[in-house]
Amino acid sequence: MINAKRIFIIVFTCLLSLSINNVYAQNHGSLTIHCHYLDVHNHIFNISQDHIALIKIADYDGNDYQVLDKYSKLVTIKKDMSASEQNGVTTKLMDYIKKNNIDYDEELITNQRGEATFRDLDYGIYIIYEHNESEFAYKMEPFIISIPLLEKEDDGSYEKDYDVDVEPKYSRMRPGIDEEPDDKIPSNDENFKKEKNFSQTSNYKDNQKLKTGDYYNPEYWLLLMIMSIIIFIMFNRENIKH
Repeated sequence: MINAKRIFIIVFTCLLSLSINNVYAQNHGSLTIHCHYLDVHNHIFNISQDHIALIKIADYDGNDYQVLDKYSKLVTIKKDMSASEQNGVTTKLMDYIKKNNIDYDEELITNQRGEATFRDLDYGIYIIYEHNESEFAYKMEPFIISIPLLEKEDDGSYEKDYDVDVEPKYSRMRPGIDEEPDDKIPSNDENFKKEKNFSQTSNYKDNQKLKTGDYYNPEYWLLLMIMSIIIFIMFNRENIKH
């Protein structure tokens, strides 16, 4: 019975540690950017080696947003903003950021699939923009995003999604180039030509397309299941001995 008690203490300590980590994780979220471009021929290009920057604009306390002091006189952020309101906020923020040479909080480079993931993000509103847009034939439209993403339910409550996926809108930087055949795409588009490996399946008319996933910690539940089985076996052995 002593050994079983020791095992129970060890298991309890492990689960407590994981619970603390789980609480920490639920106070943070992630944002995955999927960078693609759709041409007039319905070809999708994965945009790799693009520099995506992020700046926090507002905090979120679980109920409302509080714009950071630096931007509080510039914009007002609220729940349920329309697309035009979001675009207006984004435009003001980008103008202010460029004019005042404000540095980004974090920058990532997209991989060969055109993806980049910002992890361990504090709750709040962020502005996402392309940091090296002059180096590419494609230009990403900046946008703001909430972590967690709030989705309003029919009853007026909000579902919170902590791990958000977004596909920002890209456009050509040089007018008319969309009409050129693939073999005449400029040299700095070679990487994009090689990476057009899937077909168009979604609507790109919106500023960005969102996909969300609920927060889930499989390690916690797996360890809980394994330890429960071990404890059950150990206690059964002790009972058999007696």
